[in-house]
Amino acid sequence: MITALPLCPQKKYDQLMEETKELTKTIQDRRDLKQQFKHRTDKLTQDLEDDKRSYGDQLANEKVKHISLFHFPVARKILELKKHQVDLGGECSITVEARPVHLMLPKLVEIDSEVSSQRILVSNLPRMETDTLLDKLEIHFSKSKNGGGEVADCEYLSDSETVVLTFAENNIAKRVVQNEFHDLNLQKKKHTVRVTPFINGKISNLKSKMTQCPRAVMLTGIPDIMERETLQDLLEIHFQKNTNVPRFDPSGKHQGLTSSESGPQQY
Repeated sequence: MITALPLCPQKKYDQLMEETKELTKTIQDRRDLKQQFKHRTDKLTQDLEDDKRSYGDQLANEKVKHISLFHFPVARKILELKKHQVDLGGECSITVEARPVHLMLPKLVEIDSEVSSQRILVSNLPRMETDTLLDKLEIHFSKSKNGGGEVADCEYLSDSETVVLTFAENNIAKRVVQNEFHDLNLQKKKHTVRVTPFINGKISNLKSKMTQCPRAVMLTGIPDIMERETLQDLLEIHFQKNTNVPRFDPSGKHQGLTSSESGPQQY
């Protein structure tokens, strides 16, 4: 049996120095890799920003942009063909490029709601002069015998023909809505209004995404060589022709086009 002899101090020192050098080299290699990764990340980020600016400048520098609406199958075919030669008459034509139209649309909306402690919603109101109506409501709901209190604000919502009434103190609204129906003297006769809690809503989470419009097509590369209305008419005529944009329904029959629905429409 062979027994390993203990290393002398010098050999131990040399071995320790060698391990230290290897460890230092490993640390330096990791730093180099980290630096290279950061450099590549910064470059990719910069390239992405440059591409976004370039694309934005390209759209901004287009001579004329024209956004049109079509039936979905027609829009899809126009985008597939991409470039279209439009006859302007008199042996003159232009080539336009079709691009999809994208819009930022909500993907997810989360709303936190709670019953307001200061507001009520008053509905079932008669048609009358708005200021007079608001005065009558404020007087009625400011009286303690009606369960109310000091009114801070009264707002008429014309779209729903309702009134949002705000009390100066908390918890008055809770007391008022315990009686759903209130009788008021309006237009020289008794009228019953309905009182319900007012719901406060706040968007707590909103996620959006870029979505392609299935019926919209943006035509670019249009030179400014004639009146816009005349050019719009020529574009409409071009894209109404089956010979320029072949279109078929699932049964194999041609789809008819109408100028009001399938021709280009400026907006």
